[in-house]
Amino acid sequence: MGRKMIRAFLKRGGAIAIVFLAMACVAIWVWWSEGAVGRDFAKAEALTGTVSRLHTERRLSQNSTYSTTYFVTVISPRGVLREDVSGRFYNTLSEGQQIEIRHLPGPPERFEVEPGGTSSNALAALILGALLGLAGGALAWFVWRDISQARHLQGDGLPAEAEIVAQVNSAMAQKLRIRFVTATGAEQTVMLPVPHLKDFGAQEPGARHMLRYEAENPENARFQAMLDWLLPRR
Repeated sequence: MGRKMIRAFLKRGGAIAIVFLAMACVAIWVWWSEGAVGRDFAKAEALTGTVSRLHTERRLSQNSTYSTTYFVTVISPRGVLREDVSGRFYNTLSEGQQIEIRHLPGPPERFEVEPGGTSSNALAALILGALLGLAGGALAWFVWRDISQARHLQGDGLPAEAEIVAQVNSAMAQKLRIRFVTATGAEQTVMLPVPHLKDFGAQEPGARHMLRYEAENPENARFQAMLDWLLPRR
């Protein structure tokens, strides 16, 4: 893989794919490490504790929705513990109730108030890691395929002068309907994304720009300015 292709990959959004894949690796590492701790808790010493306090905390997220965190405070033979638990487990508790907790000697000393809570968290990390890995892999594949097509057009595509026919705006994207004449004399009309380049020039109907298209498939075309931005010739 050449430096030019790497730079193009990062320009086209490959950096986001790399971040997703890195986060997937972190989540899978959490699954592996917490899963091991969960298995240790299953075989750990069992202690009896008394629920001394139950309370919740609500926080407003960035999308204006509230999230609730459930906390339980337990008095155990090893001291006072304050842990966050799932809402399902929280609803089974009452103050003064005696519950079984698991203890792993340290260092560091660890406790599990909710039965299987650590293993559940590990499973959630695995699911998150799998989703992030799929998203990152799919995005990386899409970006690489896009760059490969651009490289093919930059090297082997045929040049043509295109005229902008209309601007087409939708909720998903802004596009330009353009037409050009192929080397065989056939008129071709295609839709291309609006190039968000400062030096691209006019985008009104009637404006003309150079592009490159695939001889066998003229619908596969891109503005020359976009190709030069993504894969500079020098």
